Amino acid sequence: MQMLKRAAVCMTAVLAMSVSVFAADLPQPQEVIRGQSENLQTVEKVYVLPNTEDGSAIPTENFIENETEYTFVELKTQDNTQEDVKEHTETVRIHVDTDNTQTVISKFKPAIEVSTGEGYAGTLEFDYTALKMVSAGTGTQNYTITESRTYPNLQDADTSLVPKTINKDGAMLNLTNISWQSSASDNIDGQELAVRYTANAEYAGTGTKNYSKGYTATAVYRGEVKKVVNDTITYTAVFHEMPKPEKKGALAYWWAFLIGIVFLGGYGGYCLIRKRKKGN
Repeated sequence: MQMLKRAAVCMTAVLAMSVSVFAADLPQPQEVIRGQSENLQTVEKVYVLPNTEDGSAIPTENFIENETEYTFVELKTQDNTQEDVKEHTETVRIHVDTDNTQTVISKFKPAIEVSTGEGYAGTLEFDYTALKMVSAGTGTQNYTITESRTYPNLQDADTSLVPKTINKDGAMLNLTNISWQSSASDNIDGQELAVRYTANAEYAGTGTKNYSKGYTATAVYRGEVKKVVNDTITYTAVFHEMPKPEKKGALAYWWAFLIGIVFLGGYGGYCLIRKRKKGN
């Protein structure tokens, strides 16, 4: 017997713990509003839940409070979603090789999607009037210069008769090659001998020129960004007092009481009349 009592106590404790855990998982109302509707007491339980929850876990079972039973009527909802909106700008820079405005504009997207570290997001549009272009500077570049020159009517095929250096466009070129060509001959002792020469000289050197490094184009995008600052839904579970059933037993008792009075009164009157008749 003692073991059975202990087992019963343990089972009761386990059930109580299960009920407590289940109740802890249910949403708890933030406010309870009591009132009346058509002479019936009402209870409204208000819950504020994240927008990700659908309110299906809100209790809607009948309950008893102060010896009054309440039944569920409806679940009202109110979306509390609110957004904070503000103006936002983003600056985008790219490198371009030209300063032609139309060409540069075509290299930018007409709109961009942005999100900020504060949780705001939105679409910004390109502000064409704010486009700026700044030179990225210049650089120096070396290149090879070549030149061919002809020196005719030279007395001899002698390189000393050919300039070793020349100037072209401000650059000094050095002699790199000579080819000789006879331009006139004379018959000496029965032999044709060259008496005049033409030198075909090749020159090469290094020139220097400046070049543009391009431009830095800066575009500004403007627009509104938004952030959800209240993402909740208010649920209101409405309960009404259940009408109390009529006490049929008491009503029958009163009807029997009244009928009994009427019957007794009638019977007493009948007896009184008979007694008077016998007396006469």
